[in-house]
Amino acid sequence: MIGIFCSGIAYGASLAFLLDLFSLLRKTKQSRSKRSHLLLSGFSVGIFLFSTMAVTQGSVYLTLADHHLAEITTSTTFSPWKFLINFGMPVSLPFIVVGANLFMIWRCVALSKGIGTILRLLLFCMLPLLFLSSLVGGILFYLQGVLPHLRSRQEQIPTIPLLTTISNILLGLSLFLLVFNHQKMTTSMFEDAWYTRTANICVDACSLISVISSAHIILSVSTRSGSVITLQMLPHISVMTMTLALERMIKGPMTSKSAKEANFPQNFEMRESRYRTSANSIHLPSL
Repeated sequence: MIGIFCSGIAYGASLAFLLDLFSLLRKTKQSRSKRSHLLLSGFSVGIFLFSTMAVTQGSVYLTLADHHLAEITTSTTFSPWKFLINFGMPVSLPFIVVGANLFMIWRCVALSKGIGTILRLLLFCMLPLLFLSSLVGGILFYLQGVLPHLRSRQEQIPTIPLLTTISNILLGLSLFLLVFNHQKMTTSMFEDAWYTRTANICVDACSLISVISSAHIILSVSTRSGSVITLQMLPHISVMTMTLALERMIKGPMTSKSAKEANFPQNFEMRESRYRTSANSIHLPSL
């Protein structure tokens, strides 16, 4: 029941952020191209559906499997119940994890403008490997139920949370280095503020996902029943962090534009005041 309660809280928080994101997408529809609007809207709807699927499946399954839990955790024979608890809770998790990693990779590419050639080459070599690791982890996630040798190997350390932890640590480190490099090269205060806020929230997102995934790995090794709680929360934490990063990405250019427009009259008045002061200080020689 603790897993259902924690999952419900995480889902409620992610749903609130998603509703705010949908409202923001509707308000900013005219400022983006039709293709961009459809892509962002489709992505948001997709993660909402996967998150809803995860909380529904988890709640129904844990309610029905509560009286089977002792038998599942002590039995050495394979059963669908044991597979779902040890490996496959929830089924939509691989799609959410791959989507979250793909989104963070996209942000790394978008925020990598202006870096050196060598750093860009290293970054573009690492990012496809991170995506492939997430994809392979998702495939292994579903194959564990039908391939006995995979079940025996993966029973100690879960595949998806392990790969998720490694991927998000590397993505967070890459984003942190991009922010550090950008702050040394930028010349615009508004551009630097938007870039830093956007990248920092992506770093925080990667860090939070890594913490939840690491906690699940530790609980999986120590106690099987406790790991169900973190595994139930992981999809909604991933959706929540993606939503916050996407919302910051959409708000960023609008905030920078508003700040520039608000600062323009003040700068104009200061320049005009300095011009009048300098003009008054000039005295024409008397004839």
